[in-house]
Amino acid sequence: AEFLAVPSHVDWEGNIFICPLTPNQDTIRIVGNVLDSKYQGSVHRPVDRYWVAGQACVARWDLDGRWYRAMVLEVRHEGCTVMFVDYGTVEVVMVEDMRKDLFMTEIPIQCFPLQLENIH
Repeated sequence: AEFLAVPSHVDWEGNIFICPLTPNQDTIRIVGNVLDSKYQGSVHRPVDRYWVAGQACVARWDLDGRWYRAMVLEVRHEGCTVMFVDYGTVEVVMVEDMRKDLFMTEIPIQCFPLQLENIH
């Protein structure tokens, strides 16, 4: 069997986050479209201000303004460090751009890390 994937992110520890090509691309597009339709123009609620590390969320990525599934890695003063779980990307997101109402949780995470060893 053949496994085709593309790298989506490489972190500072040398982890390479890969996403399988099929049916992953269609799934990611569907998840993104559902989250955008739900959260674009949404209002930040008081409950969305309080977070703990390890908590799942939906967060807006500042570079493209779209909403993605994420996990809180660290709580900071005005925001949180989150990992966008379907891509492996880690960013600081302001709490105003985070939501606790979760959608698309029945779909597995579409990205996973791997680390190469003994590369010379």
